[in-house]
Amino acid sequence: MRWAGVALLVVGAALSWAGCGDSGGKSGPSTITLHAKRSAFKEIPQVNRPSSPGGDAFIVSDDIAGGGHVDAYCVASPRPKTEWCAITVVRPKGQVTAEGVFVNAPKLSGAIPLLSGTGVYEGAVGSLATSGVTDRNQSVTIRLR
Repeated sequence: MRWAGVALLVVGAALSWAGCGDSGGKSGPSTITLHAKRSAFKEIPQVNRPSSPGGDAFIVSDDIAGGGHVDAYCVASPRPKTEWCAITVVRPKGQVTAEGVFVNAPKLSGAIPLLSGTGVYEGAVGSLATSGVTDRNQSVTIRLR
């Protein structure tokens, strides 16, 4: 009987982990942490000038462990170490989009507000935090209220 209890606990934990990331905050506040690895990076310099802060942009795409991807489009501000980014997280059951300013370029880590969601994330309100948009491996945390 003791092994049955352990097996039930393991199955329960596995089901809980498998569902993580697709609750969409429908039943209250939740936090989703995703791990992503870079799959593509494309710089977009201003036309007819060498790369420099104040208008240069880039697009980065990361694959999420367990399925999905994170895409970010960022533009350098004339302000030192400041970049504006729009980030979309695409998961099998929906997506969220966040937009905001990071003030620690080139790392581009911190939290920005969620703007919208689809699927299980429809009506999402909260924030998206990243360990670093430009990192080869990043952690993305979505906090839904």
